[in-house]
Parts: sequence; C-alpha cells; structure tokens
Amino acid sequence: MIFGNSLNLRTLLLGFFLFVSACCSNVQTGDPCDPDPCTTTHAISGTCVQSGASDFRCDCESGYEWSQNHCAGVCDDEDGDEYGDGDTCLGQDCDDGNPDVHPGAQEISNGVDDDCDGLTDSEDSDCTNCLLFSEGPYYDPRCSNAIDDDFDGATDGKDTDCVPICSTDNWCWYNPLPQEHILEAVWGTSSSDFWEVGENGTILHWDGTGWMQVASGTTEWLSGIWGVSSSDVWAVGNDGTILHWDGVAWLPVASGTTDSLVGIWGSTFSDVWAVGEDGSILHWDGVAWSQFESRTNDYLRSIWGISSTDAWAVGEDGSILHWDGVVWSQVESGTTEWLSGIWGVSSSDVWAVGNDGTILHWDGAVWSQVESGTTEHLVGIWGSTSSDVWAVGWTGTFFHWDGQTWSQVESGTNEYLSGIWGSASSDVWAVGWSGIILHWGGAVWSQVS
Repeated sequence: MIFGNSLNLRTLLLGFFLFVSACCSNVQTGDPCDPDPCTTTHAISGTCVQSGASDFRCDCESGYEWSQNHCAGVCDDEDGDEYGDGDTCLGQDCDDGNPDVHPGAQEISNGVDDDCDGLTDSEDSDCTNCLLFSEGPYYDPRCSNAIDDDFDGATDGKDTDCVPICSTDNWCWYNPLPQEHILEAVWGTSSSDFWEVGENGTILHWDGTGWMQVASGTTEWLSGIWGVSSSDVWAVGNDGTILHWDGVAWLPVASGTTDSLVGIWGSTFSDVWAVGEDGSILHWDGVAWSQFESRTNDYLRSIWGISSTDAWAVGEDGSILHWDGVVWSQVESGTTEWLSGIWGVSSSDVWAVGNDGTILHWDGAVWSQVESGTTEHLVGIWGSTSSDVWAVGWTGTFFHWDGQTWSQVESGTNEYLSGIWGSASSDVWAVGWSGIILHWGGAVWSQVS
C-alpha cells in the first residue's frame, strides 16, 4: 500500500485543497466590479456597475462626475464657453458671465480684458485693432465721418458718444455745449439706466442710447441722487428739497427741514438716509422722513454704507460719523480738511476724499491717510472692486486706485468734476461744471453729450 491508512489519505487531500484555494484566491473572475474598483479618489466605494464586458462606472462624490474611468471635477461654467472651475474645463475663466471673455478669446479694442491675461486693449500685444481713438462729442467732426473711430462697433450718430442731450419733446442743447447747467451727482441701476442731477433742478436720464432731460418740478439746486431700483429713486437738494421717482414722474416729498441736503444713500426701500447743512441727518422708514440726532453742527457732504447697521457720513473739517444701527457717533479722522465723498467695498475697506488731495482709508479699526500725489480738491469717489476705485475733483482731476497705489489718469478736461458712479469697471460716468459728462469705457475717458 502507498498509504498506511485512510487518515493519511484524508490529510493529504485536505492539504492539496488548501494549497489550490490559496494559490487561486486572487484570480480575476471576469467581473470588472470584482474586486471593487470604486476606491479611487472621489469615487464612492461599493457603487460599481458593469457597463460592458470589461467596462464599469462608479458613483462620484458631489461636484464630480465619472469620466474615463475616474471621478473628475464637474466644469462649473455659467456662460457656456467651456472655461470655468473643474477638471473637465478648458481652463479657468476670468469672467464666467460673459461667453466672449475667456483665455482662448481674441483681445480686441473694447475696454475689456477679453483673453484674461490681465492686459486690456492696447496694453495687450495680442490686440488686433487697438487704436485708442475717441468718437464724439456730437459736435465733433468725427461724428459725421462714417468711420468707427473708437472701435466700439458704432459709427457716427449710432455711437452714444455722438448723441446730443434732448428733452422729452425733442428740444436739444447745442450751445453752450453740451448743456448749460452744473451737474453734481450721478447714479444708476444698470448700463441703460443712469440719472444725473444738478443746478436749477436739472435731472438727466440715460437710457442706453442718449441723455434726455426729465422734468423735476423744481428749480432748486439738486446735489445728491440714489435709489433702490429703476422705479424707486431719490434726489435731494437746497432748502430741504427731496424728490422721488416712481418710474413715471419726479414728485416732491416733505422733508420737514429747510436745511440744504447734499448726500443720500440707503440699504433698502425703507431705510434711506440724507445728510446736509448744520449736521442734518434725515431718515426714510418707508412712510415718512424724520430728523435724527447727529451730535454735530458740521456740514455733512456725503453718506454711504454697507448695511442698515453700518453707515458712514463725512463733511466739514474732517468730520466723520458712523451709524451702528442705534446712534450716530463721531469717529476720529486724523484730518481737518473738508471731506466731500465716501464709498467702500466692505465694513473694513472704505475710502473718503476731500480738500487738498486728501484721501483716507478705513481698515475696520482706524482711519488713516493715504498719499494721493495731488493738492487738488477731491469731491467724488466710486469703485467696482477693492482694486478698481476712482476719485474725481477740481480741474478735471481723475485718480485711480489699482489695489496698490493711487495714480492720476488723463481726463481731457479742466472742468470741476463733482460726481462719479458706474455699473461696471468698463462703464463709469463722471459729471461736473458746465454740464460736462465723461464716460469711461475701460480704456480712456471721453466727453459725452
């Protein structure tokens, strides 16, 4: 006998079985889901589904999708140009609201950084038509030469730079040019809805194609304008004048004061502030205007805020007041210069401007002076972002903040500039004496009629 007994035979067979089991336990069964392939980054274990003889797919974590046997980040592309955030995008997009702006676009002369390289128009060597010519104003020969001088896609009378200011009954200003009254302030809701106010009750409206004079019902000097929407706009002026636009007409609203009012701002339709002479501060609660204690007799020139509990007012002799939702209190400014304009990005990034080139910055804790490089009086300030801020003032002064320094920009005028506001970084309006209106399209300031 080969084996001494049946026990030895059973032992030998069991050993052979265990050997076969051990050596073959890692052999593939032909099922692509065995072993589980859904253990890679961002895949969800245990979700494998066979989709062919050797193909499979796995469920992915939120924000990822199955692509080429792995979980790739979904391309977050709001404007459909295939650039955005995610592994499947062609690249990062610098403006995901404009399909014509992305790293693969061609730079052209339009005041926009089309190809997202940080350079605009003639700054970019890739620009194909960057001749920084201007077109207009309407009395300029370039408005009748059949040439698109400024490469904005509009020629002569079809270019907004060549459109005169007309009243609703089609009477247009031609002398003095562009219209006779001083303009003090500008504000709007969009690129096709801007308002300007000024001397002798002047109110002008921009509808995207031209400036039209709108009846104000007053001859009082108007100095400030602000609104919530295209049908809810406020204007303030001398002798306590307050006007309201309801989308159809400008109507007077009782203010309860004869003090001249200069600045206006609000957080909502029922939370609006107006400031002015002798420390006057008025508040609109959605029903009526009422006087608030300011604890100062200083002439207040401008007001701006970030919310219903965080607002600022500036004025005479460096006066700065802050509203915390309960009271207005004085805050040390570090200057005795008159302050005429205030604007900010957030509760810790606010700018104020004033006489002799004064520029102050609030960092959330203190106001500090920032070098402007000028002694010209600065009157108005506005920005689109923390690194794109404009200040205007006397003798056509324009200064721009790029996030690092203030630098002077050519305006093409010596007129006193008093107000500035924009709907975007490439759509900014400035106004001033002699009825001057200037527009920034992203490349140069040009006079508009």
